[in-house]
Amino acid sequence: MAHEPLLSEKEFDELDRFLMSEHCGDETMAMDALHGYLTAIAIGPETIPVDEWLPRVWGPDKEYAPQFRNAQQAERMRSLVTRMLEEIVVTFEVAPKDFEPLFSVHQWKGKEVLDAEAWCWGFLEGVSLRSEAWQALRDS
Repeated sequence: MAHEPLLSEKEFDELDRFLMSEHCGDETMAMDALHGYLTAIAIGPETIPVDEWLPRVWGPDKEYAPQFRNAQQAERMRSLVTRMLEEIVVTFEVAPKDFEPLFSVHQWKGKEVLDAEAWCWGFLEGVSLRSEAWQALRDS
């Protein structure tokens, strides 16, 4: 992977807005699920080519591909997603104790609670890309 700068807050928000926009379908991953998915890809036992894992961000199969305005928008979103993956990879390489999953925060009975469900779902989606390669970890 090329070492581009990590996502700025503005870029993170841009990607989040796109994922939730009318350009994407209901099956597109939200940021928390995407973070879990990319984490599994980053730490998994095998390298997975971007052209294999990226389409799953948008939905379960090719029919869910976003309706990009143009090629530039398609490339921009691809770049933001792959840079988000790189950020996770770099964190695990340089400062693994600093890694934090991206959980949703909800209000419940007047308190803020973390919701890990979407992140975990995304992680398991990432694992499913190489399920047999993860088997040794499950067995241990």
